[in-house]
Amino acid sequence: MQAGGGTERSARKEGGPLSAGWWRAPLGPPPHGGDALAWAAVALLAGVFLWFWLPAPPPWTLAILPLPLLLVAWQRFRHPWLLYPALLLAGLALTDARIQSRATAILPANIGGVEMLGRVEEVRPHHPGQVRMILRVRAIAGIKRRYWPGRVRLTVFTGGKRRKGRRTTAARARPVLPLPGDEVRLRARLLRLPRPVEPGAYDPARDLYMAGIGAIGFASLKNVYVLASDCDGCGPVLWLGRLVERLRRAIAAEVRAHLSDRRAAALALALMTGERGALSRDTVERLRAAGLAHILAISGLHLGLVAGAVFWLLRAVLAAFPALALNWPIKKIAAAAALVVALAYLLLSGNSVATRRAFIMLAVALLALVLDRPAISMRNLAVAALAILFLAPHKAVSAGFQMSFMAVMGLVAFHEFLAWWRHQRTDDAPREGPRDGRHRLWRRPFMVLAGLLLTTLVASLFTALPAAWHFNRLPTWSLLGNLAALPLLTAIVMPAGLLALVLMPLGLAAPALAIMQWGLSGILRVANAIAGLPHPWWTLPAMSATAAFLLASGLIWLALRADRARLLGLVPILAALLSPFAPRADVLVEERARLLAIRAAPGGLRAAAPPGRAGDFSLRVWLRRDGDPATPQQARNRRGWSCDALACRATIAHGKRVLYFKDVFRKRRKGAGSVDEMMLEDMRKRCEGVDMVIAAFPLRGLCRHGMASVVVDRFDVWRDGAHAVFIGKDGRFHVRHVRGALPRRPWAAPPLPRAQVQAQVRAAARPH
Repeated sequence: MQAGGGTERSARKEGGPLSAGWWRAPLGPPPHGGDALAWAAVALLAGVFLWFWLPAPPPWTLAILPLPLLLVAWQRFRHPWLLYPALLLAGLALTDARIQSRATAILPANIGGVEMLGRVEEVRPHHPGQVRMILRVRAIAGIKRRYWPGRVRLTVFTGGKRRKGRRTTAARARPVLPLPGDEVRLRARLLRLPRPVEPGAYDPARDLYMAGIGAIGFASLKNVYVLASDCDGCGPVLWLGRLVERLRRAIAAEVRAHLSDRRAAALALALMTGERGALSRDTVERLRAAGLAHILAISGLHLGLVAGAVFWLLRAVLAAFPALALNWPIKKIAAAAALVVALAYLLLSGNSVATRRAFIMLAVALLALVLDRPAISMRNLAVAALAILFLAPHKAVSAGFQMSFMAVMGLVAFHEFLAWWRHQRTDDAPREGPRDGRHRLWRRPFMVLAGLLLTTLVASLFTALPAAWHFNRLPTWSLLGNLAALPLLTAIVMPAGLLALVLMPLGLAAPALAIMQWGLSGILRVANAIAGLPHPWWTLPAMSATAAFLLASGLIWLALRADRARLLGLVPILAALLSPFAPRADVLVEERARLLAIRAAPGGLRAAAPPGRAGDFSLRVWLRRDGDPATPQQARNRRGWSCDALACRATIAHGKRVLYFKDVFRKRRKGAGSVDEMMLEDMRKRCEGVDMVIAAFPLRGLCRHGMASVVVDRFDVWRDGAHAVFIGKDGRFHVRHVRGALPRRPWAAPPLPRAQVQAQVRAAARPH
């Protein structure tokens, strides 16, 4: 790439936009070492996505069969585009091999209350008054041995909230929370892995299965008994986790002792130790509405600030000694020390997936400094992506992976293009005269503000796709929130927090924590102000897979190309923006059939039945995927249903009539009488003359011989999960369910009857 007159001569040879030379002209700096590695990561990523997209992906043994032919062709012609299909097939085979090798034991039924014996592997706060505990199972009473899950995720209620003025002896002597490595005995309500709330929605069982967890459960801390706390034979990994958890709790006690503002203390713990459980849901929602949810996840921003502070501080200290500065590679020493501190912060903050991902990217950048290579480049990002895909390919479909890598990819591409553009402009423009002091005085703050604005804008644009795909909403005022809050976070909160961690062993952390509290209070005030603005959320309907593919392809093309051909990335982006959203079901049935939601007309608002709060989580997700900002209660209050004590009726598109039976048998079991023959006859009569019948209890043939075209009862949703019913233009029903959308996924095995899983246990056989 030449500058000055050479650039002008090459531009004359390019021709117009219809010539190939015009498209090959540079529109950005040439990539360091070529861009083949970045495209290789994209090809491998495409293979991972292909495995999850195919309804029945081929086994890895078949996926690798074409690889030798592609590799021979690549060796013969040496063209990178022959290598990318091979990498795509390698990603497909790698994903299948990794997932099939997990072999996680899954609990096949909802059991209810059981006694368990096991070793605690992880304890993390989840919500105020709740902790999440990972338990490696040793024994479970009441379940046959072959159905025992290897690991269980338990939500433990700590009983932190008490009524005002009631201090009982049990409250003062609250049970102690166990540590990783403790042997415990407890009683919990054990359930199978959760399923998506509708076909095509987020699948929580996938991440739990890949983490080796085969069941979830709920327990009370008063029912958790520590049998052994010596961590005998727990191994080095668990021993290190136990040590880090003790350190984390000591830091939490120190922070709560010195910070008077509870919300600021909870946010400080989220930043210092990754403990987000102390944050109230209202605070978290306000931070999300202000576009500041990314500060809660320990990611590249936090690790970069901590490692950057250590790097520059240590380098400045070493440079103050001429003997060291002249004879030692102080830059490399500072980079190595920053990497060690970042590793310690990774362990302290909980070692979550997002933090591990950010640490790999930071480690690649710091090692590049040690090896005298460019620290921030698309090549280093590709190395980090390849490392994560080889270790855990299933993370590619997670929101955290996509948002972090899309944001970094956009920022790297933007700053590389900006540096290239400034270089071109400086070489081509005539030299300007000396500028006065006033110009220099206002230019630097303006450039800092402009850089923050453009960086936030680029990161928001590149993360908008995964945010819209996974969460169906975008914060309207996120740009304003980040401009107001990020200076406080970078200049005050994180440096004060790092200083407080250093001074805590000396008992001198109070001043640093006071400064940190001042900055955190400012961030919370910003979040409250931004969340209070009109229309804080921009709710988007669920986009189609085709639109998401086009958007991702366009953004990746814009970021990775370095010539004028990168402008072609705008074509798929425009096509995606003009494409319709994914079709939405006319009727949605919750996985327990305790909630039903309809759309009275195509594209209309969704109304739910029956009244109450059952299924609020599913309803909230349904509304977001509809692009509807209403709350669950507002959806239940909409017109469209006519209900009585037994059933609800509604008329939907094409004049189809829907009948929903409430769970009357469950109410009768609780003592409200019995279901007599007269009530059953009333049900049979109501089944006549309707097109669809949904029941929250097993119909057992009650309406099977009626005129209804679609019948869904409690047995159907128990076996197949949540149902989605579409009405075609011809008026015919098309029924989809969750199990049909996941035909060959090992975590989506059909459930078994509870009686088949349970075992007759004597009192002496219970774990103790």
